[in-house]
Amino acid sequence: MKVFLVAAALLMTITGRTYSQTPVGADGMWVTLGLGLAQPNTDYGLGASYNFAKKQNIYRLGLASEAALTLGNNPSHYRYVLNAGVGRRAFGRYFMLAQFVGPALVYAVNRTSILSGDGEYQDHFERKWTPGLAADAQFFVKPLGFILPEVGIGVDLFANINFVQSFYGFRLSLLFHNTL
Repeated sequence: MKVFLVAAALLMTITGRTYSQTPVGADGMWVTLGLGLAQPNTDYGLGASYNFAKKQNIYRLGLASEAALTLGNNPSHYRYVLNAGVGRRAFGRYFMLAQFVGPALVYAVNRTSILSGDGEYQDHFERKWTPGLAADAQFFVKPLGFILPEVGIGVDLFANINFVQSFYGFRLSLLFHNTL
């Protein structure tokens, strides 16, 4: 996890210097941070993505975490997702729409309680790594685009098809465009 964070920070620094100096146009970069729900188990999740554009193509590196949270207990399952994508976008002064498709790596953990021989319940964890295919659509509005075009709010729709458990959902997200 630390290696990923260092690599992501390095990538943001390199491309941030390259693209953040360009006007909001064909080239640019943006970061999204969001909270949402994933199905089929009504999991709560966090997600972040770093996106950058070069002419007509856009690229994405995303990290997400979803878990089935219960009150006062550990989650019955959770997953971490690292995905990359290539796509297209449309944008204006007050909106941005972006779509991505690409590979994903999913780390999934299922927790079950097993009754041991002494009558106590013990947690058993089943951990799996699996490749997947991720799709993502982002729609953001920038209501203060005339004053503050770098910040927006919106929704991030996502889906992941993999060998352990495919899932889909949405996140309410914040957009930071060309501000890093």
